[in-house]
Amino acid sequence: MGAEPVDSRPVVVFDLDGTLVSGDAFGLLLRQLLTRSRLRLAAALLSAPVWVPALLVPVTRVAAERHLVWLAFAGRDEDAVAAVPL
Repeated sequence: MGAEPVDSRPVVVFDLDGTLVSGDAFGLLLRQLLTRSRLRLAAALLSAPVWVPALLVPVTRVAAERHLVWLAFAGRDEDAVAAVPL
């Protein structure tokens, strides 16, 4: 009767429907990641004329969200993302 192996893969949980956290936890994470880097913030602001209107149209909303997620996470390793204070 040995111990079962432990799955050591990292797990990230986002409360998208507000049952665990009051407010938008994922939006807060994106804001933290985008504003901690001047280059990422500049890229987000320069591309805002495209993604802000796209967020308002249901057909293009997912593409705009993907763009922001890519800007926030591209080139970051797990340690850099884990070190972001919320």
